Amino acid sequence: MKSLNPTQSSSTSPEELAPDAPRSTPGSVKEMADDAKRSAGKILNQAKERAATLAQEQKQSAAQHIGRYGTALRDSARSVEQDDPNVAYFANRAAERIEKVADYVRSTDLDGLRRDAEDIARRHPALFMGGMLIAGIVLGGVIKASAATIREEGISDSGDLSLNDDEPLDSPSLSASQTASSL
Repeated sequence: MKSLNPTQSSSTSPEELAPDAPRSTPGSVKEMADDAKRSAGKILNQAKERAATLAQEQKQSAAQHIGRYGTALRDSARSVEQDDPNVAYFANRAAERIEKVADYVRSTDLDGLRRDAEDIARRHPALFMGGMLIAGIVLGGVIKASAATIREEGISDSGDLSLNDDEPLDSPSLSASQTASSL
């Protein structure tokens, strides 16, 4: 242990504090900063690519769902064709338009969809809001169908806990281990 006397300097050099530590020079700090920038850039590019892939998958899924609504409407038109040909005619026309929308969503890139949506919103705000309402209803139906599928399959693969609409979560029929495992 060093004893300090008034004639000695009280400052300790970095070499004395950590003699085995690598000495950083301005060049090595800059290199480290450049490496960090490159790494952050790579991570950002990977995240962008993943987001674009996910958006593309969601776009295709949306087009598929829209197409199913067109098909369902066309099937409904066939079923009422004998009873009321006028209703069948209009249902077929609506089905054609819905299927065209599905094809448009499938074939147009995301930037094109965004630009077209902005253009419609500017030129026809009421139409745009009506379309958003319909999209919300469709999305709600998709979510409800997905929730029903999850309920049918159960939450876990082992089948420990399966949700029913008839039975609330705080029901006494759920054991403590089932409740804890669901958390």
